[in-house]
Amino acid sequence: MMTRSNTFSSIEKAPDYGNGVHVPASQLCLHESFEAWVDRSPDGTAIFSIDASLTFAQLDARANCIARALLRQGIAAEEPVGVLVDRSADLPLAFLAILKAGGAYVPLLADLPPRRLGDMARQAGMRRIIALDGLQPPAELLAALADNGGGAATLVLIPEQVLAASLPADAERPSLPVQPGRLAAILFTSGSTGTPKGVLIQHDACLDMAMGHAFAQGVRAEDRVLLSSSPGFILGFRELFLPLALGCAWVPAPRELLERPANLIASMEQRGVTVALFTPSYLRLFNKVVPAGLRLILTAGERPHADDARHYARHLTYWNLHGATEVCGTFAMHQVMPGSEDALPSGRPFPNTTIVLLDENGDLAAPGCDGEIFVISPRVSRGYLKQDGLTAESFVETRFGRTYRTRDLGRWTAEGELLTLGRLGDMIKVSGQAVALGEIEHALRDHGQVHAAAIIQHRDRLVGFVEPLPGKDIASVDWSAFLGQRLPAYMLPARTLTVASLPVSSAAKLDRLALIALAEQDWQEQRGAGGPAQGA
Repeated sequence: MMTRSNTFSSIEKAPDYGNGVHVPASQLCLHESFEAWVDRSPDGTAIFSIDASLTFAQLDARANCIARALLRQGIAAEEPVGVLVDRSADLPLAFLAILKAGGAYVPLLADLPPRRLGDMARQAGMRRIIALDGLQPPAELLAALADNGGGAATLVLIPEQVLAASLPADAERPSLPVQPGRLAAILFTSGSTGTPKGVLIQHDACLDMAMGHAFAQGVRAEDRVLLSSSPGFILGFRELFLPLALGCAWVPAPRELLERPANLIASMEQRGVTVALFTPSYLRLFNKVVPAGLRLILTAGERPHADDARHYARHLTYWNLHGATEVCGTFAMHQVMPGSEDALPSGRPFPNTTIVLLDENGDLAAPGCDGEIFVISPRVSRGYLKQDGLTAESFVETRFGRTYRTRDLGRWTAEGELLTLGRLGDMIKVSGQAVALGEIEHALRDHGQVHAAAIIQHRDRLVGFVEPLPGKDIASVDWSAFLGQRLPAYMLPARTLTVASLPVSSAAKLDRLALIALAEQDWQEQRGAGGPAQGA
């Protein structure tokens, strides 16, 4: 198992404004932190779902039963266990059970293409999954589990069946030594090579993030945290582990509520939600309604809408967070005030975080100058699952210590806050999720009649360009259907345009300015025809 040194001990000099406040580290694992809250308040409510509620003691006992079932199946230390899920009130149960059994949680979103689910399982070496809410695993996922050595009787664990067959002794906590440096989760993100990257996240990273939120934003055991974001991404993962670490209650939001924001607001008020995490785009759907009882909004994943942010800041505490899955979520934070700020910065370093801006020579960028953002923190991931080359590129030893190279450009303001200025390379943000354009280009080139492909972001939408093989006609291809078998919905281009050949610059490189011009021309033509098409 890879180990991680204490990177703070190797920091030489960094600007004072690049250092977050120090918060003492917890020496517990995530599930041990939860168990401490169970012992302190067994009758406290842990889950406020639409249909029923569970106390801390009830959730702990049920998770113990599932964990013991996993142990009887022979789960190994740090073994990845997938959870097939949409939006489920039972997700905390499955997550907690996997941790108690010493495994690593891997969210598998039921709406992902079956081929992608199978690829994720194969890459992780996954032998078993927990299927929630009656979801049926696709054949591609089952085949991957079997290929990885999963036994026919243990491929799919269904919590309802396990709990119905459990004995009273199964509700006792497993006695399993787990160190805080043990793997807790693998979250898959977009990869420029065409293969999703599995980010390795440890127990201690999650605890450090939770302690930082307790210190900086005052998240506390009395809070009720909305569980609403997609489980497959870091924002949803944070919603999952924060209550586990801090003794808060989960308030799960089913998909039917998320699709009707007015109903979600009413449900939040009814169930007493006090803390919610959203992307700014989703928060905009609230039309500036402030749910009664909500005291803290955290947004992440994209730049906030300034008017929305200032409006909510007049009524409650509003923080915008900037970060990456590779640092367990956040490295910079900014509390939005209701004043007249012209721009909303990414803010100051999160607790236990040092941010350095480096120039192309690896030296500190001069004050007021742009530099690439590098992050030093105990939350920096071990790396990417089975991708040593990518790990070496992104997790870099510098004279300041082991860092995560964000490929974001930034600049310090005179007030000591970080301004982020955009991405380097082909990574962008779509609907709050990091997307490697190269992964979409790889998927387009999978079509047997495509010679070359390119993707750009134009007017907040993805636009694809495909060049056919000589003599091939691809004008009638349904690209949304083709890519939908390979990529999640948020990565599908709004338009995919056929070109005789991709434009190149005088330096014989892809001419992205020319592609932008083509995308703009298509945009104007679509508007003239009654509005931009959303698929092609």
